[in-house]
Amino acid sequence: MNNILYEKDFYTWAHQQSDLLRQEKFDQLDLSHLIEELTDLGNRHYDVILD
Repeated sequence: MNNILYEKDFYTWAHQQSDLLRQEKFDQLDLSHLIEELTDLGNRHYDVILD
């Protein structure tokens, strides 16, 4: 379900992931996509600092 939601509705997927984190339901997280998005976010912030 998480893979489908991630690909079809990123906004809802992101809010679902943050809700799961707040509820400490770590076993239900979409870890592969969450790691990918956090890495990308960090890279974008780093690129802004360099500019």
